[in-house]
Amino acid sequence: MKTSELERPFSPLRIALLLRNRLFEEIGVIGIAFGIVFSLSLLTLVGSAGFRVDLGGQDSGASAFWGNLIFVFGIWLASRSFASMHGSGAPDWLLLPATGSEKFVAGAAWVVVLWPLLASVGSSAMSGLLSVLSFLLGRGWQPVWHPFTSATGGLALAWLSLAPVFIAGSIAFRKHSLLATVGVLAGAATATTIVMALVLYFVYSGSGGFHFDSGRIALGTDEARSGALQILFDLWRYAVLPVSALVFSWFRVREKEASDAVQ
Repeated sequence: MKTSELERPFSPLRIALLLRNRLFEEIGVIGIAFGIVFSLSLLTLVGSAGFRVDLGGQDSGASAFWGNLIFVFGIWLASRSFASMHGSGAPDWLLLPATGSEKFVAGAAWVVVLWPLLASVGSSAMSGLLSVLSFLLGRGWQPVWHPFTSATGGLALAWLSLAPVFIAGSIAFRKHSLLATVGVLAGAATATTIVMALVLYFVYSGSGGFHFDSGRIALGTDEARSGALQILFDLWRYAVLPVSALVFSWFRVREKEASDAVQ
C-alpha cells in the first residue's frame, strides 16, 4: 500500500482490503452451510416420490426457501460481525491497519450489502444446477430461483431493517449476542405492543377495535387513522430503527478503539 494511502484518514482501499479479509474468514463456514443445503436438496431429487421436496424456483415453496435461507443465515452472520472486538481477539482487531470508522463501514457493508448479493448469486446458481440435475434424473426442469420477486422484496426490506440491529447486538454483547439481541427485540416489541394497545383502548373510540397482523395495522373501519399509524410504524421500523442501530454501532466501535488504545 502506498504511503499516501496510509496517511489518508478514510480510505476506500483499506475498506476493500478489510472486506476481502472478512470474505476469506467467512468463506469456509458459508461453503459448509451451502454444501449441506445442496446435499440435502440433491437427496430430495434422487429419493422416493414421497420424500421429494421441490427446491427449484418461483412457483412453489422454493420461492420462500432460498430467500429465508439467505435471511436466517445472514442474521447469524450479523450477530457475529464484530465478535472479534471482544475477548482474546480484541488486540488483533485493534491492531488492524485501519481506523475505527473504516472497520465499522467494512463490517456493516459485509453484512448488509455484500452478503445478500453474494448469497443471491450463489443460491441462483445452485438452484440452476439442481434444475439441470433434475432434468438429467428424468424429473423434468425445475424453475430456477432468482431474487427479483415481490416475496424477496419484502424479505429485503425486513433484512435492511433487522440486520443493523443484530450488528449492534454483536457490538454491545460480548457473549451470546444472537440470543441477547433476540431477547431485547422480543422485550421491546412486547412492551411497545402493550403500550400501544392501552393507548388505543383508552383513546380510540372507533368501531371494530385494533388489529395488528403481519406488520399491518387496522383501527376498525377508520382507514384514515389506520393509514396514518401504518406510516408511522413503517417509518419507525424501516428508517428510525436501522439508522439508530447503525449510529449506536458506529459510536461504540469508535469508543472501543479509543478506550483500548489508551490502555
